[in-house]
Amino acid sequence: MRLCAQSTSGTAADSIRAEYQRNAGRVLEDLRRADFLSERLEVQRLQVAATLQDLKAETARRQTCESKLGITTAALQSEHSAHAQTKNKLALRTLEAWAWRIGAVAAVILAVRR
Repeated sequence: MRLCAQSTSGTAADSIRAEYQRNAGRVLEDLRRADFLSERLEVQRLQVAATLQDLKAETARRQTCESKLGITTAALQSEHSAHAQTKNKLALRTLEAWAWRIGAVAAVILAVRR
């Protein structure tokens, strides 16, 4: 650059220096912008990594719940079936008890009528 500046007139050399300074300013601004964008990108990358970790944990929890849901549903159906059988047995015993009572009353009525 010195050789070029020495071989050109003062005005041309000043013009060249000014162009280099403008270019240097643009390059510096581009570097600052790139640094800023790099920092933003790193922050976003960390946020995405944290979100991904949260999603993995939530997926694991849901899978655990889904696997337990099948077992719980089967147990609930089994208990419901057992309850229905018990209820039916109790209703049958109640009917039998009333049948005996009605039979006893009928026997007493027949005995009294004779």
